[in-house]
Amino acid sequence: LEARRSRLETLYQNDAVLDQRSWLGRLESVEVCCGQDRPTATVRLQSPLGYTHQETASGVGPVDAALRALNLAVSHYIPIADVQMVHYRCLATTADSPVSAMVLLERQMALFPGRGFHLDVVMASIEAYLDALGYLIFCDRL
Repeated sequence: LEARRSRLETLYQNDAVLDQRSWLGRLESVEVCCGQDRPTATVRLQSPLGYTHQETASGVGPVDAALRALNLAVSHYIPIADVQMVHYRCLATTADSPVSAMVLLERQMALFPGRGFHLDVVMASIEAYLDALGYLIFCDRL
């Protein structure tokens, strides 16, 4: 009985994550250029309806530039003007180990956590941001 319950909980959790991600669309590409005065990033997203949105932004670092570009692209089909990132943390144990990124978004006094894992700092940060947006959108639908 315990094994069945554990399997059902896992299936439910996986379905909830898939449902969150389906409302975000699909990340097609991320390009970051750090050779200029300020890093610049270009993000291309495909919305859930199949439209492609590409945005470019600059920031104080490559992660900041990528998250700004992502925010611009997502804002074409998700209203996020009132969303603020209130916490960001990135952890890696060695130079070639996977990176763990954590993001905390706030909207109308509600907090939405996100976590991402990747070998690249920028991609881990983007995954964490999209994860938090997934929770935000999922909770808005309830």
